[in-house]
Amino acid sequence: MKKLLSGIILLCVVVTGLFVMLISGSDKPAHARTAVNRIYKLITATPADTQSIAGETHHLATFEGITYAFDQKAGALFRITPQEGSRQIISNLRNHFQDMPASLQIDSSGIYFFSPNQKKVFRYSLDGGQPDLLPTGQLPYTRAARLADSLYFIHMYDTATQKAHFKLADFRNGGRLISNLYDFPHTDDGGLASDGQITTAGNQLPAAFLQYHNSEVLLWDTSGFRTFQTIDRTPATNTIIKSGNSWSISSKTIFINLEAAIDSQYLYVLSNAASGNEATITPEIDVYNLASGAYSGSLKLPPYGGAQVRHIAVDNGILYTSHKQHIIAYKLNYP
Repeated sequence: MKKLLSGIILLCVVVTGLFVMLISGSDKPAHARTAVNRIYKLITATPADTQSIAGETHHLATFEGITYAFDQKAGALFRITPQEGSRQIISNLRNHFQDMPASLQIDSSGIYFFSPNQKKVFRYSLDGGQPDLLPTGQLPYTRAARLADSLYFIHMYDTATQKAHFKLADFRNGGRLISNLYDFPHTDDGGLASDGQITTAGNQLPAAFLQYHNSEVLLWDTSGFRTFQTIDRTPATNTIIKSGNSWSISSKTIFINLEAAIDSQYLYVLSNAASGNEATITPEIDVYNLASGAYSGSLKLPPYGGAQVRHIAVDNGILYTSHKQHIIAYKLNYP
């Protein structure tokens, strides 16, 4: 995503009828501070490998030990392995995307870019090449994550009821909604206040929706749909600006939860809210047990190459963090 601009953050939702499309900026939000004192000794991370790309990472994903970094400015997707270093496998993505894709997802069936403004999903093979275009039918969405058999978790906003929803949908045959999982509070804001990132382990359950401005996590697993709270209780400071049929978030808005990653046991949240027992303000990674929703500890990782952690991904006990053009792999150690 899902993925905000230094100094000025601009998120704009354009509405045509009931179609709501999200346009997002770059990735340096303002900071927040919380009274929560994080615990850093429960889970530790040991650096295992460092790689780099020629450009700057705007989306990060990993699958079966291979890391993929998307550079929006260059219009390129890099494939990174410990043996091969950095290798560009897909280029000229500008020919496909009109603007920044909302998110990147990879599983055994291919590489998926979600472009809600174009109402499409772009699917590339794991070896690159030209994409297949998977239309989303008549279902507008702002965020999405794919499960097997063309099922998708989607975040969407209904301008008639002025409510955002988290739904399970099928994009085949014109698109249809299978079930409504969650109704967000009534807001005339185009869904911006409830915007966030959907993350899955590949295309398998569990799936989590983490809101950018809210401590509530929405989780779907084999036992059904449930919610739990992150340790952060910082009130969201959102200034929604409405002009005609569009909404935008002003530069005063604070983005608290920046990104998330998930595996079969844990949810990893890149939080922008500084811990109450820390003097400096830097993004930190909070870890939660998926079975209970309990806080399991935090990771305070150092900057690299002069850049703080901007994006995260996790695969098979390895945490990947991007710092502009550098990507670091950490071996996670659990209690």
